[in-house]
Amino acid sequence: MLAEIFRSNLIYGSLKPIDNKEDIVRSKIALKTGGGSGIGLEISTQFGQHGASIAIMGRRNQVIDSAVSALKSHGIKV
Repeated sequence: MLAEIFRSNLIYGSLKPIDNKEDIVRSKIALKTGGGSGIGLEISTQFGQHGASIAIMGRRNQVIDSAVSALKSHGIKV
């Protein structure tokens, strides 16, 4: 689903804004590898703020636990 969204909005190597599609991931589950920190965590946060439930994976349990706490504190389902 997300790959289709990005692919359909790809124009010469850059993404155009998705108009009026703020809830396009609502009720979906976003599986994010490397979602415990950095860009991965920010992507997880953004998806969650747009209504997706988040499943994150990573190599460091302590980092993942911290990310889960942070996401839950923003009211995001993890």
